[in-house]
Amino acid sequence: MAGYILHNCGLIGYAAALAMQETERHRVLRGESPGTIFFLEHDAPCITIGRFGTGKNLVLGEIRLKEKGTEVFRISRGGDVTAHEPGQLVIYFVVPVRPKKMADTINIMVRPLVRCVEELYGLILDFDGTRPGLWHAGKKVCSMGFDFTGGVSMHGLAINAENSLETFGLIRPCGMDASVMTTISRILDRPVTVGELIGKVMPYYEELKL
Repeated sequence: MAGYILHNCGLIGYAAALAMQETERHRVLRGESPGTIFFLEHDAPCITIGRFGTGKNLVLGEIRLKEKGTEVFRISRGGDVTAHEPGQLVIYFVVPVRPKKMADTINIMVRPLVRCVEELYGLILDFDGTRPGLWHAGKKVCSMGFDFTGGVSMHGLAINAENSLETFGLIRPCGMDASVMTTISRILDRPVTVGELIGKVMPYYEELKL
C-alpha cells in the first residue's frame, strides 16, 4: 500500500478546502505526511478558473457573478472554467507524484472512481483526451484538473452526484455549452447522494499507488 491518508471532510467551503490542501502540501514537502486524499462536498456554489482560463467562458463577468453571490476563484489547476455545487463528490489529491507523464498519473488517480461507478452503479465512464473530464453517453459527469508543481499534487476530481447544475449555466464549462453536463442521479433516475458515493468510493482508493 502507498499509505496515503484517506480523509472524509464532509461539507466544507471552497476557500477552507483550498487552505487545507495548501497546508497538507507543505506537510508533504517537509516529509511530515505521506499525503492525503480528501473526499468532500462543497457547501455553496462557486466557480473556479484554472491557470489556462482567461475568463472568456464566463457567461457573466466576475464582478456580476459576485454581485449575484457566486464566488469566483482563480486557482493553480490546469484547465479552464468549471463550477462546484453542493451535491458533487469532490476528491482532492495532495500526494507526492513521481516524474512521469502527467496523463499516466491522472489515469491512475481517476481509475478507482471509474471502477467504483462501473461496478456498483453499472455506468461506463469514458475518458476523452480531447474533451476534459469523464463522460457517459455523450454527457459530462465529472470534471477534473490538477497541479503537479514541485512534485506534490493538488486539486482533483468533481463528480456530479445530485447537484442542480444551475451554476454551470453561468459558464461555458471548458468552452462547451452547459447542456453537456449531467449527474449520476439523472442518469440512473434515482437519488445518489454524496454521502452514499463517498462511502462506496473510498475503499477503492485504499490501495492507490503513484
